[in-house]
Order: sequence, then structure tokens, then C-alpha cells
Amino acid sequence: MKENNEDDDVNRQVEPTSDGQVEPTSDSGVTRVEPDDAMRESGENERSEPNDMQIGILANLAIEYIKYGKHVSELFSPPRVCRAALKIGLKPGMSFDMTETDPDDGEPWDFTVYEKRRKAKDIIERDKPFLLVGSPPCRAFNVLFGSNITRMDPKKVQEIIREGKSHIDFCIELYKMQMREGRFFLHEHPLSAWSWKLDSVRELRECSDVYKIRGDMCRFNMITNDAQGPALAYKPTGWMSNSKHILNELNKLCTNNDSTHPPHRHADLQSGRAAQAAIYPEKLCLSILKGLRKELISNKVMYTGEIGTVCEDHDEK
Repeated sequence: MKENNEDDDVNRQVEPTSDGQVEPTSDSGVTRVEPDDAMRESGENERSEPNDMQIGILANLAIEYIKYGKHVSELFSPPRVCRAALKIGLKPGMSFDMTETDPDDGEPWDFTVYEKRRKAKDIIERDKPFLLVGSPPCRAFNVLFGSNITRMDPKKVQEIIREGKSHIDFCIELYKMQMREGRFFLHEHPLSAWSWKLDSVRELRECSDVYKIRGDMCRFNMITNDAQGPALAYKPTGWMSNSKHILNELNKLCTNNDSTHPPHRHADLQSGRAAQAAIYPEKLCLSILKGLRKELISNKVMYTGEIGTVCEDHDEK
């Protein structure tokens, strides 16, 4: 298989076309994600907060019969999507992160430790979440780290990269388990991260039902503070999943190039401010859950208007 220039490859693989679709490169092995109305919404107010109707629509999930143990679990993340799920009455699974502790021993979920990886896998196999959201650490793969390598101890650099790759590989292992058992995963990493070039990631992307799109975080009301005060964080982000419905909800691009929208300022994420942009805003979490709801309907796990299981939201029609 002929390889393109890798730097260009990463950018092209997620470059939306003029109609909002995602056109993968010929060597990605991924068919395009057909846009629905959500993908064509260029007129959405970027600063709008999730409203009662959005939460009400999503809350329909809470009273559905579902054949899986949990609706959603998170990997390498404190409760974000799970917290939003709980807020609207869904059944969240575990949120595995270094900032969260294993209730059995009080130790953090440090996935450099084999026993913790094995236990997390066992829990996910037990809970069978319909959706597993993975957001592994990106330190080893970001542009800033790459620019500092020449000033670092080479052994330390290799240690950081080795650990970063192991975290990605663990995510991929669990994503494949989700797919084998007929469930879904959602993977998030910065659009510019070179982790998208890893063999394990490329291999997963070559699966016929796995897709990758771009979503800009300013569209989900991610706000950070810089020297000028609060502002929206641009943060172009890559999303990979075997759920078209979830990706459709996340395929939103910054509207600064759209003359029908007033321009907005993007916060400066340098000088240690990037950590603020690692926290998922509620609007993003609810968008993921909205896509999950559509996936459940599509897979006939739930039925819109089914008597005794759904409080039908007529505003949704």
C-alpha cells in the first residue's frame, strides 16, 4: 500500500468537504460518513447552553429497556460523559482515570500497572456498556512535546512515548472487544496528534465500519481563560468511532469562516493553559449522549413511541 506524506495524511484524512462531509484519503480504508441534518447545521449558536428540551430528549433513554448493563463508560477520564448521563437518569458505568480510585483498594486507576488494566477490562466485560468513550493522555503525541524533545533526556523521552503508546494500545484492545460484542466505542485525540499514525490506530481505522471525523471544541462551548479573559477554545479534535450517529453529532466546525455568523475570539492555549481544554463541556457530553440515543433507536434497542417504554417528545418530530 502506497503511503502519502504522513503530515499531510493526518490532515487530509479528517478534512471536511464544502458540504460538511468527511472525505477520507484512499489509503484510510474508511468510507465517508454521510451527513444528517446535525452535520449540516452551520447556523448553531456556539455559545448556547444545553436547554431543557435537549436534556428532555436525552432523558428518554433513562426509561428504555436496554439489554446492556450500562449505557456508557469512560476510559482515561474522570466522570464527564458519565456525570451527564447520571444527571439525566441514565445508567453510567465506571470512569477509569488516574484521578479516580479503585474502590476495592483505594489506589488510582494507573494503567501502567498490569493488574489495573486487567481489572478494568474485566469490569467492562461485566458491565457491557453500550458505549465506551476513550480519551487517552496525549502528552507524548502533541506538538508541544515534539518541540521540546531536543531539550529533554532521551531516556525520558522514550519512556513517555512508550507509556503513551501503551495507553493507546489498551484503548484499541477494549474498542475491539466492544465491536466484537456488538457495542460501540468513541475515541478522542487532538487532530494534530501523531497518535493517528500509530499502526494500531491505522489498523482499527481500516475496519469497514470505523470512521474518523473532525469536531472543533468551540462549537461545544468549551471556554478557557487566557490573558484577555474567558474565550472559546478552538481545539480541532479528531473523533473515531463505529457509530455514525455519534459522529454526526460531533462533526461541527468553527463558524469563524462563515460570514453568516459573527466572529468570536479563540483563547490562547499556550503557556500551560492547554490543560483547561481537556475538560469536556456539558454541551459536548450531551451531544455524545444524543448520538447514543439515535444509535439505540437505529439498533432497535429502543423504539420511539413504544408504549410503556418511551415518553415521546413531540418536539423531536
